[in-house]
Amino acid sequence: MNKKVLPVKSPNGFLTYKPFDSTRISVLLAQDKLCKEIYENFMYFSVEKCAYDNGVMKLECHYKEQFSSIGEKRVPIDLILDMDMDFIKFCKKSLDKEFYVFLPIETSEISNYINYKKKPVYHHIFIYGYNDDERVFYCSEFFAFSNDKYSYQTVSYDELKAAFYKLQRELDEDSLSKEKMQWLKDVHLLHSYTEYRDRFTINRLIVGLQNYLDKRDNNGNKDYIKNLYYGYAIYDLCDIYIEYIVSNNFYYHFDMRPFLLIKDRFHYMKIQSEFVRENYASDSSEVNQIIDEFIRLEKEARKMFHLTIKYTMRGENKNVTKILEILDILKSEDYAVTSRYIECLKHI
Repeated sequence: MNKKVLPVKSPNGFLTYKPFDSTRISVLLAQDKLCKEIYENFMYFSVEKCAYDNGVMKLECHYKEQFSSIGEKRVPIDLILDMDMDFIKFCKKSLDKEFYVFLPIETSEISNYINYKKKPVYHHIFIYGYNDDERVFYCSEFFAFSNDKYSYQTVSYDELKAAFYKLQRELDEDSLSKEKMQWLKDVHLLHSYTEYRDRFTINRLIVGLQNYLDKRDNNGNKDYIKNLYYGYAIYDLCDIYIEYIVSNNFYYHFDMRPFLLIKDRFHYMKIQSEFVRENYASDSSEVNQIIDEFIRLEKEARKMFHLTIKYTMRGENKNVTKILEILDILKSEDYAVTSRYIECLKHI
């Protein structure tokens, strides 16, 4: 049997709101000794005010996304097309060489997606193995677009090929969209290093958390260039965003991802503080209290996120009122608990 499967581990319950982040975490988590890279990279994120093609504002969130333990090569899709490469063979050969494959597709061609044979949606899919006997790739993605559920499923060779080439045809038919959608231009080949530079220290963590509260990037800068904001500023931007959506009655365009990111961050802080307790804290009582606070805040943030789903479906302003109430509480308590955590870290 001709089969190849590279190691992955589900990131469910971690940071899973975006495929680009989830792919890297699923590789990192498969190698336990590399997990400290998570605490270095997911300490920082930026939030960008930008617009959809139809002119509706959205908040685009990005993590730092630089890992010394994960290498990345980008292959321009135009090059693959110009060389008339066999798409299935290209994916399989990449996997044989220990490269994970991350590429854009048109999801309505794949039966595992909720929009199968319906409205076209452009998205990335992560391929970590194949099986020639069954003619399937082993993939991970938000297949049902249920946001919080990153799943591992098989996709047939034929469906994946059709999805890949359909996207290219649709972009060729709309040159303006192709120019705007730079995120669709490359295939990403990822591989993991057995050795990496471990940069995690308590002092770096303190600096990172303070930069978060001060709304600064990982270099300590606070320059809001091209509508790009950092860290704790996400609460202010979510307030502005909700006011914009409600005043224009754009509930059907409501982007839930920034609110999911807030929920994700509290879960990340829980895991990070548990790591500190197990590896650095001689007296764990104070850290335990902080962990409990992050767990509580994550539950509140999850309620807020579920309300955004309801608002997207129904456009009821009563849900907006509740979202704003929880957002205001989270903003205040996030600052208080994170500040307390910083003080605790200073005494470790």
